[in-house]
Amino acid sequence: MFGLFGNNDGVFLSRGDFKNAEVDNYISYEDGEFVCFLIKSPDEEHCFTNKGYYRLKGTDLDRYEFNRHKLEDVEFELAGRFDGDVEVKFIIGGDKINVDINKAQSEQAKDLYKILYKLSSVQNFEEDDYSDVFEQFLDN
Repeated sequence: MFGLFGNNDGVFLSRGDFKNAEVDNYISYEDGEFVCFLIKSPDEEHCFTNKGYYRLKGTDLDRYEFNRHKLEDVEFELAGRFDGDVEVKFIIGGDKINVDINKAQSEQAKDLYKILYKLSSVQNFEEDDYSDVFEQFLDN
């Protein structure tokens, strides 16, 4: 699941596999929150919902709600000739985040980049649900 050479690149989980991620236990489904993208690596889980971003690293969970934490400096780093991953980088709430994704899933990583870039340009701290920004990229 995590590569032939034991690397730590993340992979996108399909909707049916969200329950296999620990971070899924912290999503507020009862408040209308839903998972849009979930990336799992051996060391981290990155979860993007219609309301925020979660990062589970070891036993530490960070939660950044889009209506309270500014998203900025969204970047996409292409895989180099010998790289096994692509990277989506951004700053949220002043914290630098780097999500390494297996390059076999670079198309999904590009979709995530586009969503985060768009979200950073339309982010409004009065809005608490960004379903419309994610909607065009989600499989129905």
